[in-house]
Amino acid sequence: MAFLLLHNYTDFIEYIYLYLLKQNQKSKNSDHRTANIINNLVFYYKKTNKNKNVIRKYTNYSTYLSVAQGIHSAAFLYSGKENIIDRLFIYFNYHLEYYENMLFIDNVSRSLFKNLFYEDVNSFEDTDKNFCDDICELLFAQIYNNKNIT
Repeated sequence: MAFLLLHNYTDFIEYIYLYLLKQNQKSKNSDHRTANIINNLVFYYKKTNKNKNVIRKYTNYSTYLSVAQGIHSAAFLYSGKENIIDRLFIYFNYHLEYYENMLFIDNVSRSLFKNLFYEDVNSFEDTDKNFCDDICELLFAQIYNNKNIT
């Protein structure tokens, strides 16, 4: 059966990543592994000039997973005296240039950005719109160098 699926697939590298992603989600492995697979898939898509919407969808999901993991870790690893928001900014670094291009070059509005982010993440898993909006606000704070976010 797997041979038939692979035989009908035109991009074998993409197929392998998507297969790994599906297997990882079935086995309920950690979000770290899922984020790793998705990051590799995003880098592959960028290298092969895949459709922009596909790149955006996987980039947004990768960012969502990374920030969600970061929030979970920050609750246990950092004292109340440290600025947790500064710590969370590092989770945007993988795709920061991509997001800057969306906002500055492609002129995507912040409200459209938030809607796309939520829709993209929600296509993978049920999520809270407000949580996605908060992630976007953190990203905007980093991009626009706004240190006054709370």
